[in-house]
Amino acid sequence: MTNLISNQEAFNALMSGKVILCRHIEGEFDTLDQFPATVFSLPGYEYCIQLPKIELAGITFTQPLTLDDVKPDQDIYLIEPTGSIYWYKFNETAALKTAVSNGFAQADIENARLQLKAFCAAVGRDVDTSEVRVVPIGGAEKQKAAKKKSLKTATPKQVEEVKAEEPIHTEVLEHSSTNEIATSQASNNLQHQVLLDALQIANTEQEVANICSGLEKEGFTQEQLDEIEAAKQSRLTELDFIEMDAADTASEQVFSVLYDSFISEIESCTSAEELQAVKRKIGANGHLEDQERDYLMKVIQETTFIDKASSTPKAVLIGLIDQANSLDELSKVNNTILASSKNLTSEDLSELKLHCEQRKEQLSQLDLIDPDPAYASFAYSEELVDELAFEMDMAGNAEEVNAIFNRTRQWTETQRKPLLDASHKRLKELQDRPLIERIHAAQNIDILRALFAEIRLLENGTLKYDAMTAYKNREAQLPGAPLEIGQ
Repeated sequence: MTNLISNQEAFNALMSGKVILCRHIEGEFDTLDQFPATVFSLPGYEYCIQLPKIELAGITFTQPLTLDDVKPDQDIYLIEPTGSIYWYKFNETAALKTAVSNGFAQADIENARLQLKAFCAAVGRDVDTSEVRVVPIGGAEKQKAAKKKSLKTATPKQVEEVKAEEPIHTEVLEHSSTNEIATSQASNNLQHQVLLDALQIANTEQEVANICSGLEKEGFTQEQLDEIEAAKQSRLTELDFIEMDAADTASEQVFSVLYDSFISEIESCTSAEELQAVKRKIGANGHLEDQERDYLMKVIQETTFIDKASSTPKAVLIGLIDQANSLDELSKVNNTILASSKNLTSEDLSELKLHCEQRKEQLSQLDLIDPDPAYASFAYSEELVDELAFEMDMAGNAEEVNAIFNRTRQWTETQRKPLLDASHKRLKELQDRPLIERIHAAQNIDILRALFAEIRLLENGTLKYDAMTAYKNREAQLPGAPLEIGQ
């Protein structure tokens, strides 16, 4: 029930205000008022401290353990919402300390079951926890295995003593080898399923590692090990996405005044050309912190200029495509189509994509020139042609390609021809290349991060997993600071 203490320790605890329980050896524990006043001087009595109790939803159980209550290697039982109770040998890992601090740990299985039943009852669920699964983890599993081994050579009396102490009430000694094999297989299958369930609810990479430690000693088949490995990798990928979602909100932290100034400039941009100019200023500024520059680049990548509602009908979208008078305007229409994609069928999207391609070809042939552009143009030079062509090859989206090309509108047709060819080539690459191929081909960390938004939009789990794996591998190969997670 609880740890026994000596008569002197019991007396001292009583004087300090603790509730003491007493029993005659082999008897049942009861309060001291049921025993003679001289009990502390009498032989043959055992004592323990009664843990404080609390009541929840009409169910009484011992107060959950605190960090002050537990010692290294002490048995603790963690209540899980999956309907299982995990049996650990306490250690100083963050996960176990957090579980104890949050009030989910009991010192014995009976009160763990009562607490789980009370939690369920508090939210209107009547759950029978008397036969709830108790899952030994880590050191507890090794202790359980050691006890099973010792039973093979134990005397009948020792067997009864060990079985009485064992918190897991599912082990039965069988004399038949056939029954032993069947029981072993059932236990193996149960432990395999428990591991898979635990992986699905693991909240950190360390928890995943703890759950999967020592698998080679569990006697799993190769097929079971493969399934566990797949579940492990799947959960790690999900945790990566969760961490990256958290990183998306990290911009709420305090940045420099210079960072805030650039954010204001980005928000005031009304065209891709203006946005491109701000991007150049950010890249050339030597006073920004690396983290600030990374977040600013991310904000730029996610900035679009869409005035239409996200539920634009197909007929209106076709009209917008026909009205586009430049590749830049057509690119904005394409963004509107992407924003409306959830309300369009796959056939509608295919038709709109074909219509965009046809209009793009028309605009490329017409090569419309604005006689009085509202933005600064590049002054022609042969060296600049090569430099701009290289920038087009590095462009991460169609807006960047068009922004570069549009600022050469004052050049002659002959002067613009190399850039026209380069822009057509890059636009086709950006549209036609599969996402994973574009991830592998990303030339710098900014281009790679621009593709992360596309990864998050994937609905196929396998494709998303493969794309995320390729993203991680390419990120490790590129120079520059990796994306900070969880900050």
